[in-house]
Amino acid sequence: MMLQKSVTDFLFQVLVLGQPLFFMWLYETDKVVIRERFRWNFYVISFSVMGLIYNSGFNIGFYTNSLLLQYGCFTLIAVNIFNTRYDIKKAISLGFLTVFLNSYYWEIPLHLAEILSGSLHVGMVVQLWRLIPLTLFLKEYRFNAEHRAVLSIGLAFSTVIMFLQMVYGGASLYLYPLNRLFCLCLLVKVLIEASRKTIVGNHNGV
Repeated sequence: MMLQKSVTDFLFQVLVLGQPLFFMWLYETDKVVIRERFRWNFYVISFSVMGLIYNSGFNIGFYTNSLLLQYGCFTLIAVNIFNTRYDIKKAISLGFLTVFLNSYYWEIPLHLAEILSGSLHVGMVVQLWRLIPLTLFLKEYRFNAEHRAVLSIGLAFSTVIMFLQMVYGGASLYLYPLNRLFCLCLLVKVLIEASRKTIVGNHNGV
């Protein structure tokens, strides 16, 4: 995973893997204040960047143009939903962290299949880093049996997609984006419905 073809690819991967640390800090810190009206700037900047990525055909390492656009769209969707409950600073933080965690969550059946097949490799250990947002989520939120049931639906869906991919091969072009989106929606649902362990005021007073 970390073995890239160039220094640029490697640095980009380090940036991607390091981002949850920044957003976990941003979520918790009181030193940074982002006014609610910034959300419009956030969306304008995000759509502009995605437009540049699309028009330029930009890709780096194993992050293809379509994959970058997918993650961009997923992040915007997550931020927009979280912003209905939390202020824009927390919404942005949760959006990026949830998309990062989802990149492991939807692949859990694939990782289990690798383990069962005996195809162990170093990259599987590095992949565990994508679980780092859990340290914040478990500290900040209370989860119950209903939440676990919702997450189980995502795992079952991913398992079905995995078998469909094995049968139809090239269908991953369509099935995997659907799988990512479906699992992301479940993660967002669980987080936005979970009760907080610490009550912190936000723009909706929740």
